[in-house]
Amino acid sequence: IVTLSEADAAYGIVRTARSLHPGIPILARAGSPEEQQRLRAAGATGVVQPRLEGAAYLIQETLARLGLPAARADAYLNRFRHAMDLPVRQDPPGPDVLPEVREVQLTASADLADQSLREAGVRERFGVLVLTVRRADGTNEVTPSPETHLRPGDRLRVFGLPAQLAAFEAAAVGPAEEAARQREPEGQPPGAP
Repeated sequence: IVTLSEADAAYGIVRTARSLHPGIPILARAGSPEEQQRLRAAGATGVVQPRLEGAAYLIQETLARLGLPAARADAYLNRFRHAMDLPVRQDPPGPDVLPEVREVQLTASADLADQSLREAGVRERFGVLVLTVRRADGTNEVTPSPETHLRPGDRLRVFGLPAQLAAFEAAAVGPAEEAARQREPEGQPPGAP
């Protein structure tokens, strides 16, 4: 383990250790991505950047305190680690576990129509977050309040996990439209002959 903060000294130690013992694991500390690359080239098997590890720890603690489920927090941290070229703690979950954004149009027979977001219990029932409401007249409400009234024809951009979004979509299109959608042949647009 090489923890020297002086880059040239750490490089020399890693290089010497690798030449003397080609098979041993060498863990080294780096102050920058450039130092990290240099230490890896010298033979370090693992390189830690304390500033980035500190940032990852702060993110982890923040997500935990916000009540984000552990699997989702781990997925987010793994994306951060991958983007920062840090070692990933575990294999990230499959893409079906990661949240996404979808646009859903509210129909007249929808369970959610003619109610406020609060009355419809969107967050409580589905676990999704409504990012925007685009009205039929083209006006947009970004980050709508819980008192925002949902109307047929509104297009909602919604953030959540795929299963949550599917449940929300079913409530947004209404039973008649959902049944018609289920009868449509795969790959064919609604209403096509």
